[in-house]
Amino acid sequence: MAALERGEDPFRGRVGDHWRTFTHGRRDLAARVFLPEPAPEGPLPLVIALHGAGGDEGFLFELAGSGHVKRLAEQHGCLVVAPFTPDFLWSPRPFDALLAGIAEDYPIDEERVYVVGHSMGGMVTSRLCRERTDAIAAACCIAGFRPITSDGAPPVLVVQGERDSIVPARSVRRAVDASTATDVVYVELPDQGHTLLLPEALDLAFSEWFD
Repeated sequence: MAALERGEDPFRGRVGDHWRTFTHGRRDLAARVFLPEPAPEGPLPLVIALHGAGGDEGFLFELAGSGHVKRLAEQHGCLVVAPFTPDFLWSPRPFDALLAGIAEDYPIDEERVYVVGHSMGGMVTSRLCRERTDAIAAACCIAGFRPITSDGAPPVLVVQGERDSIVPARSVRRAVDASTATDVVYVELPDQGHTLLLPEALDLAFSEWFD
């Protein structure tokens, strides 16, 4: 409130872990945002993290390895934004609005925008890779994937648990085989199911993007 009274945007450049909303038409997009403190210098790489069905914007911050994604953000010096995935199910326009809103508050490196999605979020990530090829540097689909057939699609890492009974590995392998995009890499984690694979899968994705 004090910042608003001074005519300042309290979210501009804000560090730490916080919730906020971004404007999309007449609707607000809810999101969880984390930027390590102190903030990294220079243009920021951005990771957009999409949760699965039944979750919310706090899932990948709290339940997927007890804050593991925040530890990865601290390790690699990036901004992580986890929106409410159902807002992105039917159209890529909320993704455009989210990117525009984030760019108003942070100096985003437009060449280093990454998307990671789990389960339903992985399927949404697949579609974004088809429909927003120029906006995404690389992506990771975890325990959920749809074929990518668009020319110019970004590199996609598909990580799947061998013992996933919700999204069976065989269906994901078929979707990977049906993809015509040139850079789709499939990794199957032995003895892993649908959710507990998340810390290892996130490690693989962040290592691919930042190391």
